[in-house]
Parts: sequence; structure tokens; C-alpha cells
Amino acid sequence: PIIRYLKTAGEAESVLSEEFIQDVSTYLNAGCKLAYLPGPARVMLRITAEDLGQTERTSLKEVTTSGKINGVHLADRFKIDLLERLQGLVFSEEKDETIEENLGKILKEKSLTICTAESCTGGLLINRLTDIPGSSAYVTAGYIAYSNVAKVRDLGVDEKLIEKFGAVSKEVALAMTQGALNRSSADVAVALTGIAGPGGGSKEKPVGLVWMAIQTPQEHFALELMLTKDRIMNKERSVMIAMEAVRRTLLGITRMPYGLEKKS
Repeated sequence: PIIRYLKTAGEAESVLSEEFIQDVSTYLNAGCKLAYLPGPARVMLRITAEDLGQTERTSLKEVTTSGKINGVHLADRFKIDLLERLQGLVFSEEKDETIEENLGKILKEKSLTICTAESCTGGLLINRLTDIPGSSAYVTAGYIAYSNVAKVRDLGVDEKLIEKFGAVSKEVALAMTQGALNRSSADVAVALTGIAGPGGGSKEKPVGLVWMAIQTPQEHFALELMLTKDRIMNKERSVMIAMEAVRRTLLGITRMPYGLEKKS
């Protein structure tokens, strides 16, 4: 079989299927298969098609007996169609490419550098970014400010902000990115502060609440996430969503992961 992959992050399988991809019965009837393979905050699409040979499955009028449409194999035509429908939500067409690899490529192409300011994720984001060989070309620094004292001391977050809004807030997340940029030579900063769980939440700020902030030379905004009660899953999903949000921001894609609203 001929197999093609499309990798997405920051969208639910149902949203991809119902809002973006919609009806693909023409391709399915012509011999293709489409599988949704979900993971933490990501969904990989797998297109499978047989070499059609002399089959009669030719619902697409252009499909020839070799399984091609005007010289392009049906699987590739399907992939091209899906890319158009998904409107920039695909971060890779390679099965094994990670979002951190893709984000690194974008940063290098745009000659931009990045720094991180993490609380609830405990350094997982900077670890993922620096897992990539050559990441020193675009990663400048990672600050782990887990306690309120560290947020004030290491990132310069105003103590009054924490007292008024709490450490898990839009205001503190925005201040964390500004502090990280002030202390590094980076062009882009991303911050994460939240309640990873399984305890520690309240009615006003339940377990799974995460505030994320992104700052570039053009934008400074925060996103509010409401995740689960699973601590490890919350950390992994937060990091995936953060990288995808940065990717979309740098590429000028207005839709944020899961349709989240930018707040400044």
C-alpha cells in the first residue's frame, strides 16, 4: 500500500473531521482509507491507498487504472486536498517529525530566537525544545520559576500582581514572558503557569487550569486552557499546545489551538 501522513496539534479529532475535513467519501469510494491516530494534544492522519491496478473502484472520474489522477497518485491527491481543507493546521507531512523539530525549522528560517518561562511544566518545554540537535541556534534560555518567590526573583514579576490575581492568571503569565525577554536576548518568549493536579485547585481556579502567554516583536497575548486532573497528561498537553500556539503565531495563522481566544 501507499501511505501518507499529516500531523496536527491543538485540535480535537472531531473538530478536524467535522469542521475542516468533512465529506471525503469520494476518495474512500475510490479506494483510499483515512485513519485518525490521536495522542496528547495531537492527531496524526494516515492516508492509505492500494495501487489500484485493474480495479473498478473509480468513483473519481480522473482516476486511471494505475491509481493516478493526471499523473498524481490518488493518495497524494487526497493528501493535497486535505492540506487545503485543514488551512495550515498541519505542522508536518512526515510520520516521524515532531512539533519541536518543525518549530525549530521555522525559528531558523525566520532568524528568530526563543526563551521559555515555566512554572507548572517544570522545564518540560525547554527540555523538548533542546532535545533537537542544533537547537542552540534558536534557543537562548529557559527559566523554571516554580514558586512565587522565584517568579519575583528570577523573572521580575511584580509581587502585587501575584497578590491581586494569583500565580495562575493571565496577568502573571504575561509578566513571565516579559521578564524572560528582559533577561535574555530572545525574540520570542512563551510562559506557562497552572495547576497541574491532582490536587491544589479551588472553585475559582480548578485543577487543570493553565495560563499560557506568548510574546513576539508583534504580539503579546495569553491563552486560557482547561485540561484534566491528570498531572503528567496536563504537563504534556500544555507543552504541545504551547509549541503549536507559537508555530501558528509565527506563521500568521489566526486560529489558536482549540479555537482559544487571545487575551491581552
